[in-house]
Amino acid sequence: MKIKVCHVFSDVDQSHLVKTFGDAMDKGKYDISFVFLGLKKPLLFDYFGSRGHKVEFVEFSGKRDLPKAIWKLRQIFKLWRPDIIHTHLVEGSLAGLTAAKLSRGNIAIHTRHHGAEAHIYSPHGVYYDRYNNYLSKKIIAISNVVSDVLIARDGVDRSKVVTISHGFHLENIVDEPGVTETLKKEYDLNGHYPVVGSVARYIHWKGVHNTVKAFASLLEEYPNGKLVLANASGPYIGEIKTLLTTLPKENYVEIEFEPQMISLYPAFDIFVHIPVQREVEAFGMVYIEPLALGVPSVFTLSGAACEFVKDKVNALVVPYDDPSATRTAIVSILEDGALRNHIVENGRADVWNLFNAERFSAELDALYTDLSSSKGV
Repeated sequence: MKIKVCHVFSDVDQSHLVKTFGDAMDKGKYDISFVFLGLKKPLLFDYFGSRGHKVEFVEFSGKRDLPKAIWKLRQIFKLWRPDIIHTHLVEGSLAGLTAAKLSRGNIAIHTRHHGAEAHIYSPHGVYYDRYNNYLSKKIIAISNVVSDVLIARDGVDRSKVVTISHGFHLENIVDEPGVTETLKKEYDLNGHYPVVGSVARYIHWKGVHNTVKAFASLLEEYPNGKLVLANASGPYIGEIKTLLTTLPKENYVEIEFEPQMISLYPAFDIFVHIPVQREVEAFGMVYIEPLALGVPSVFTLSGAACEFVKDKVNALVVPYDDPSATRTAIVSILEDGALRNHIVENGRADVWNLFNAERFSAELDALYTDLSSSKGV
């Protein structure tokens, strides 16, 4: 008899991680289903439906819709009768865990996809986190940073926390032939050197302001450089816009949304991601994607990077809030070909070794098996 696992996600559209939850698990052992909460059906809805998974969509525009979403989820759970309900993201977990509690007869867990942001920037969010923690039999921490936050800041019992880093079918994280060249033309990157890329929303803790400052200094030595700011929106937009006024307009481009982001990475000569604290990045796909694609990178250590990124081994590591050190690191990569090749080779190898789908599914299988055994499935 298969173990039935129902995943509940809020506000996702397309994700290599979510695909792994369905594609990597043993189909002879598991019956995996999905419920998506959001304003519209995500691309993942059709993706999983075409692969034979049960999929439902619940219209959801925010916390005011929680009662309706909880009621709908409860009906779905009664129909599907999952053994394990696995929820994700704050609102998906608020709705899914509450519905699971009302439904009874199942095991409810959630994956914590964020770090200490609520404690630092939005204290009221701590109450949502603690509610979700309380309702979960187990909490999956996606990095050691998240595990530390759950135990030290949220007060969760250590025995309730299981650390499972994300894993992916990395063979799917590849740039499509010809698309990179098309994007270079679209964003006027040809003829510029170096092209320095950042993929981060305009939130203070992402450190985009420090990237802009480092690039402004870099222009003194490389006046033909170009800064690419992708995911260019968010609450810190005013401050970033002010900083950008110090740059010539031809030396930067802002991209609010690029659907073919994977193919944009190879257009970068250097990638920079420099969050301002260790605990604010829970995992950080932007540590994984550029290394998997062979883009030399400059990082601060936050989220998953704390566990595998090593200075001058697979990337260059700089201190927090230090644009000068960031500029120096960029120049080192540009001017030292041997160093650049070394970190590119090791970065790709480390990502493939540590964040593959096989490792991820094995660790998830061990958790699900333990939980279902305790239920007697």
